[in-house]
Amino acid sequence: MKIAVLLGYGNGTFSEPILSLVDDNYINIQCITADFNNDRISDIAIINIDYQYIRILYGNGDGTFMVETEFFLESNFEIRRMSAADVNGDGYNDIVVTSTNLDGFVVCYGNADGTFVEITTSNRQTIYIPSSINTHDFNNDNFMDIALVNDHYNTIDVFLGYGNRSFQMKKTSSIGGFLRADYMTVGDFNEDQMLDVVVTQLEVSAVNVLFGYGDGSFGNKTKLILISDLYYSVAYLITLADVNKDGHLDVVVCQGEPCVIIIFYGDGNGSFERHIMSSIKIFNSDSFISTGDLNGDGYPDIISSFNNTWGILFNNGQCS
Repeated sequence: MKIAVLLGYGNGTFSEPILSLVDDNYINIQCITADFNNDRISDIAIINIDYQYIRILYGNGDGTFMVETEFFLESNFEIRRMSAADVNGDGYNDIVVTSTNLDGFVVCYGNADGTFVEITTSNRQTIYIPSSINTHDFNNDNFMDIALVNDHYNTIDVFLGYGNRSFQMKKTSSIGGFLRADYMTVGDFNEDQMLDVVVTQLEVSAVNVLFGYGDGSFGNKTKLILISDLYYSVAYLITLADVNKDGHLDVVVCQGEPCVIIIFYGDGNGSFERHIMSSIKIFNSDSFISTGDLNGDGYPDIISSFNNTWGILFNNGQCS
């Protein structure tokens, strides 16, 4: 397997793919980007779900990478999701990993040289089937916290961090509904300086916004209604951005296959207005979706990948 990097020219065009060899044994992987060795160059952490280990690819600053760190997690740890953040406040990025067969999570604490020390930090008194993980400061104490979507009990479980490699007992908030939760993303939608969450549930034609209380718990759910036709409710992806540049965070949803882009324009008070774009056949439910200003005009564009192809929707700045 190889990693392909397309360097942007700032005008919506990109260089030819720059390929870096990763490993011939990679079959089912996930990856995240962060600076793990403190050289101010982005690196890539890759988890091999089939072989249960993490490999760090250190960036050279020119779009290429070299592999220097690889470590296996504890035995019988079936990796499912991971997130990067400075969990213990030492200035170095750590990696938080969840498993399908091990309750809770494991934190791999980063060192200055990009190596890691594996430490299991969460309690194991509750069955966890984590479908999503986020690392943020949910109680505004300047210490990083860990939030999991527990799709066994359909809850959001938050472990508030003390900044010293220890955590409080989890705080649990119900998502509601009978169908299991799938994915969670984090933002402040009512601009009260407390983080909220958006949660998707499989086979439900809506996404749920749960507003944060600033203590690691969530409530006051608002439903963002998607397209109810079963053809379009198979799967969907979410990203957040201020699409119309009004100073308020919006929710962008890619639903169905071929994908329909739905934008929920936020008003900063926790309410949203839905706008459905036309079917975009180059996107599908297996793709990755994100936002970013790819042509330097100040407006966030929508980007997605599928079948070894990139698709970009350029924002013309006339979103209503």
